Amino acid sequence: MAANIILSDNLLEQVRNICANKEQSIVVLTSMDVAIRDKWVCELKNAQTYCWSHSKRVIRHLEKRLNVCNEITIDSVYNVIYGGVESDDKDNPSDNQGGNTEEIDDGSQIIIPIKSSKSLEYDSTVIFCEAQMLSQSFNQTELVRYGSGRLLDDVLQFVFEKGNRKLILIGDPYYLTYGNSTDSSLCIATLATKQPNIPIYYYEEEIPPNYSIGKEELRTLLASSIKKQCFNNLHYHFNMDLENIKKESLESILKDWFSKPLYNDPLNAALFYTNNDCHLTNIWIKKHCLKNGENLAKGDLLIMNNNIALPADPPTEDHIKIYNGMYLTLLEIIGHEDKNIKIKTKGKEINVNLFFIKIRVKCISIEGKPEKVLFMLDNYFKTGELTNEEQIALRVFLNQLLRKETRKKRETFRNSPYYKLMLESEEHKNLSIEERQAIEKLIGNIGVKKELQKEVHTTNDARKVLSIYRKKWEVTIKKQILDTDPYLNAVWVSYGWAITVHKSLGINFENIWIKGSQNANSGISNDTYYRWLYSGISTAKRNVYISSPQYLTPLMNCHVDDTGISPNYNSGLYLIYPDDTPIYDINNILNQYDIHLNTKIFIGNVSERLSDYKLKDVEIKSEYLTMALFEAFSDNVTIKILIDNKGKKDNYAISNVRMESVDEEYNNEVYNVILQCASNNWPDDFRKEIYDSWKEELLLDNIMMTLIKSQDWHDTIRLFDSYNKKVHVEVWYNSDCFITRVRFLSKESQYIYNQFKKLFNKEMQVCEPYVSGKDGGDSS
Repeated sequence: MAANIILSDNLLEQVRNICANKEQSIVVLTSMDVAIRDKWVCELKNAQTYCWSHSKRVIRHLEKRLNVCNEITIDSVYNVIYGGVESDDKDNPSDNQGGNTEEIDDGSQIIIPIKSSKSLEYDSTVIFCEAQMLSQSFNQTELVRYGSGRLLDDVLQFVFEKGNRKLILIGDPYYLTYGNSTDSSLCIATLATKQPNIPIYYYEEEIPPNYSIGKEELRTLLASSIKKQCFNNLHYHFNMDLENIKKESLESILKDWFSKPLYNDPLNAALFYTNNDCHLTNIWIKKHCLKNGENLAKGDLLIMNNNIALPADPPTEDHIKIYNGMYLTLLEIIGHEDKNIKIKTKGKEINVNLFFIKIRVKCISIEGKPEKVLFMLDNYFKTGELTNEEQIALRVFLNQLLRKETRKKRETFRNSPYYKLMLESEEHKNLSIEERQAIEKLIGNIGVKKELQKEVHTTNDARKVLSIYRKKWEVTIKKQILDTDPYLNAVWVSYGWAITVHKSLGINFENIWIKGSQNANSGISNDTYYRWLYSGISTAKRNVYISSPQYLTPLMNCHVDDTGISPNYNSGLYLIYPDDTPIYDINNILNQYDIHLNTKIFIGNVSERLSDYKLKDVEIKSEYLTMALFEAFSDNVTIKILIDNKGKKDNYAISNVRMESVDEEYNNEVYNVILQCASNNWPDDFRKEIYDSWKEELLLDNIMMTLIKSQDWHDTIRLFDSYNKKVHVEVWYNSDCFITRVRFLSKESQYIYNQFKKLFNKEMQVCEPYVSGKDGGDSS
């Protein structure tokens, strides 16, 4: 098992040294600051490195940011690692190895295999930009699956196939990814599981301690919560770049943003969680901003949800490719065409209608903004998804075209490069003469109707060899069909003014409006919501307008119980100190006795605070009782402090402290010190910040606070003043980092009681109430 190594000082120098080593390595560099991430890319890029990113959508925005660097070329990972005749994929043998039919399966999907990595140099380094979008989450479309369908797995396989290659993953650890956060390539545990023999070096840029009020403060709060995995605090300090937008102001902003058709990529966007909210808002924009009605119309902004290739004008030029996330502006609706596809499902044949709209658009995300005539799939446009039957119909339609092409003589398998590759393969050479002859007969059945095919008897080995290379040939033809057929190249679009936060990943806007509430069944005190909100507001370079902001505090659903208050608290202490707690023992008296550690630490703490007294002696009365004697420096006053402790099974926790003095006038001062020292250490989980805040606030009112018991799921707190009047409070909490109940146990001082309750009520009401499952606002 290879080690995971944390990088720190001289970061870039360390990474360069790692890249110079003669071993495979993975380097993970994370920061929530986009400028720092871009700096890493620029300074690590050299002639021996390749830069990849998730998609053309992300690359377009990366290249705009990196234009200060000298001609950094970033390639789409899909273009680099998938497809090509050199593919070594052999994992898809024919499903018909035992029969004679060579017909094509109408419901089959295109599987684009991983290339051989021979194009990647032996000692090369790959930098993957915005690696939070590189995930092992399974992904495929209705027509195509790339490799295993798990992009991270395929990237690791491609990069580390051979050589001493390095992979540098640069990204934001707090962003949404595809799938769960543990699916991200920035998750060290996931990488270590997938590549256990490759050392992983990682560096995490600290969350900045200083930030401007508004958007950056909110990003910092969200990032800190994600890092700590504690989701109990969500508040906003609205400022110039973070505004709580109300309906009247929002309408004015949307009209300012979207009252005219766009002929450049939009500078502004509305972001939501659900497609339904997006649709409602887009229709509102059409009716009230563009004023072109509720139906598809000239001037509409459309966003791509698939990738297509269009023939160029003139034909000698390369195809124009339009990628997922690019924008189109509708110029004209030309007409409608329908296709009726017969499919087999659940043991019966049904007819499925695919509806296409022929449109002319301006491709505003492509350089030169060309105008193109193309088809859009209306089935997808109307619902934002396809039914299972519609998905099957598309695959059937594709394979019908494939069958048609394979029956053309110019497209026969023997005329393809894959036939030659098969003949030169070791698998083919190892077959017998009879098996090779049978393969030639099987080839004769390709593209021939089932009833006209000749019966061929041969082995599964022979059929497998043919199947491997025949499938490579079919994939090539399918890709050609997908690139040329106008219906299979139809755009899958939706309106583009309002989009989901997930759709906005990789895009940057000047300003955004984001609806803070998600849907009726969504909670917000979880990792997914915090990443969603963080990702949404991070797309804005300038201003964030948020409606229905959601609030959380640790005390928001807390129950206060002050019904059973006793005059005095008699349940004692439960003090246990960490083993590494330093012991104050200036006169070396404590080490002369075999005193329980908790008792020794407590006496030392009292000795340090009693500046007018010195520790004179210690007497061990029993296993459960120790007496410490203190003597005043200025006069002959002796104080006895009696410390009770529990037994071994309770780690000899201190259970009570009493004091005896010969002079009552000294009692109050010394007893106050004892109360201050009779405290457990603050917990280091979410309670620490809460208790620190309470302690700081109460000290302003000359009230001190100590933690006298800390047990599973509840603490007991003592509040007292300089007159040693006390109030005891029991604080209950849960595993979700919320204070659930505060119970007053005793009340010697009405003033202390009032001040604490005032503080507590203020913290409970610092936010608008959030109830899980309640939607806090309108969709537009």
